[in-house]
Amino acid sequence: MESIIKKIYDKELGYKESVPKDVDYQEARNEYIMAYEALEKTLNEEQKNMLSELFLCEGGVQSSLEYLFFKDGFSAGIKLGIELCEKES
Repeated sequence: MESIIKKIYDKELGYKESVPKDVDYQEARNEYIMAYEALEKTLNEEQKNMLSELFLCEGGVQSSLEYLFFKDGFSAGIKLGIELCEKES
């Protein structure tokens, strides 16, 4: 059985609208794209393929890490809620 936390993280449950990205995110993304494109122009086909593979792998690592942070934060939020409810009882 798949984790309910994972389903929420993957937007299979709960809020499905994408969160608007802030200005810092947009600036960092634009810098990333410009640097990637500048580097890619200097590479031959084999190197371009290797770079693409590298970034796909890094994306998978980043996604796994983000899920772990989400899961930890979600668990901490639930524990905080339980603690607050216990204090009010």
